[in-house]
Amino acid sequence: MKNLLIKKQKKSLFGGLYGSSPTYYIKKFSNEFQNIIVLVDNNTEINNLASEFNLFKEKKIKINKFLDLESLPYENAIIDIDINGERLKTFNNLLNFDKNITITSYSAIMKRLVPINILKECFFKIDKTHRYNSITTKLEQYNYQRNQEVRNKGEFSIRGPIIDIFPSTSLKPIRIVFDEDKIEEIKEFNIASQKSYKNIDNFIL
Repeated sequence: MKNLLIKKQKKSLFGGLYGSSPTYYIKKFSNEFQNIIVLVDNNTEINNLASEFNLFKEKKIKINKFLDLESLPYENAIIDIDINGERLKTFNNLLNFDKNITITSYSAIMKRLVPINILKECFFKIDKTHRYNSITTKLEQYNYQRNQEVRNKGEFSIRGPIIDIFPSTSLKPIRIVFDEDKIEEIKEFNIASQKSYKNIDNFIL
């Protein structure tokens, strides 16, 4: 990152930012602005800069990676569940949280984006108030793939009163345990052992 441009009454230009300097200045600006967009050249730089922010960021600030689909406008978009998941997570954070630092590239933001009224329908918050059929209906609506076991993002499995889901926007898969039609518990679980280990109140599908 050779320079950083930000505007507040007047323009401020910082040049020759190397190493951890860009992260430091962006973190500093986050104290003055609710939302910051950082433009870099490609997905590799997006991932690298986001990793650096883990050393500086506060809990109240969401670090978003709006990755490029890496396809030309006249080509069919390449479906990459990890890229799509990060893009969806960015949209969700921008819709629901006050302070965001969004790292993206010139190519990513030049492509057509989903209108906000449609975007709001792409997220479904699941908590213990939801019923069995409402969850399975949403899984079908969102084109989640049903498998014997959940191994990858975008998959789900059903074993009697247990529904396992790996949300596209999540780092860990989720297990929902029902008692008849009511949710008894929601837990994260380990893909390798398939054992659940942490109770949570809700998650975003």
